[in-house]
Amino acid sequence: MSEKLFVVLLGCKPENRNVEQHDVFFGVAKTIKDLIPHMQAFWPEAENGLHIDAYMPLEHISGYDISVVNSESSEIGERLGLFCINLGGYAPPEFEEYHKKLFVVVPTLSDAIAQAKTDPFYHDGVTVPRNPARSHVDDKIDVDEIINIQNKLAGHRIVIRKATSARVVEPPRIGYLVFSKL
Repeated sequence: MSEKLFVVLLGCKPENRNVEQHDVFFGVAKTIKDLIPHMQAFWPEAENGLHIDAYMPLEHISGYDISVVNSESSEIGERLGLFCINLGGYAPPEFEEYHKKLFVVVPTLSDAIAQAKTDPFYHDGVTVPRNPARSHVDDKIDVDEIINIQNKLAGHRIVIRKATSARVVEPPRIGYLVFSKL
């Protein structure tokens, strides 16, 4: 079994916080279980309360195959980047901000921003009858909310190739999952 690039939505309720917090983690491993020590190191304040709310391998995005190789590998792919974009939106009168994570394969950060602006969630936000609320890229398109995933992978490099055939995309695993159940 070869290593895969995973994206994980982590959750916890750190000490002195009132509600559960979330963050996105990127890691390379053969299985999600192999990433447990890396996720714990990523968010040490979570201690034993860290759990997974969603995860999936990033293997096929928008007609491209995504693989990871050791940083020393000479293997090359297309001159493209893999970005994670965090869109935020509202549904008045609800007291909440909703989020959508987009994964895009494009050459540059500017292209990632342009791609985000074409997404229906960006245009329409979260809608409830008679009360649409426009969404946004958090912090007015702040680079912190548009993540170049390559920059999160120590010791590995992403290789992107145009897919030569249709691929079955593994849907995300969604739901509260404690590490002991992996």
